[in-house]
Amino acid sequence: MKNFDYTLNVFDSSGVKIGSFSGNSSIAPSGKRVVAIVAADVDAKNIARTDLGVMNPEWSPLVEYHVDGVNVADVKSQIITGGKVYVSGTVTNNVSSAAKKVTITAVFRNKESRIVNASTTTVDSLSPFSKKDFEIFLTPDQTTLLDLARTEIVTEVVR
Repeated sequence: MKNFDYTLNVFDSSGVKIGSFSGNSSIAPSGKRVVAIVAADVDAKNIARTDLGVMNPEWSPLVEYHVDGVNVADVKSQIITGGKVYVSGTVTNNVSSAAKKVTITAVFRNKESRIVNASTTTVDSLSPFSKKDFEIFLTPDQTTLLDLARTEIVTEVVR
């Protein structure tokens, strides 16, 4: 899907909606998209169910689809002073068109590979065939139960 709007509704165990978040995204053919709502005013312990609605999909034939052309390398995840999680790496634009914005999300999992948290950063204006370093932080109160070796990095590119 070249472009789509979404709404993520969050419910507690009694079925009451405790949060609703909207945005815009895209997804590559045979790709996946992680929707991470950072700094949401919802206690994760109260989440029993989520519903993701996709609206206004803008489809593009495969022959017209341009791969995002971005890759991430040299990713390191570690606990630093004060108990914060620090993720660093390099994002590279491998195509001849500039990226206006690259959103980089670190998806954190526990030892059972269940997603337990996420944090993002944005790299603005990535020129063709260039690279930039990035950093992502997670506060100490959000780091319990993490298995840093299972950290997954996901990118979303706006051209």
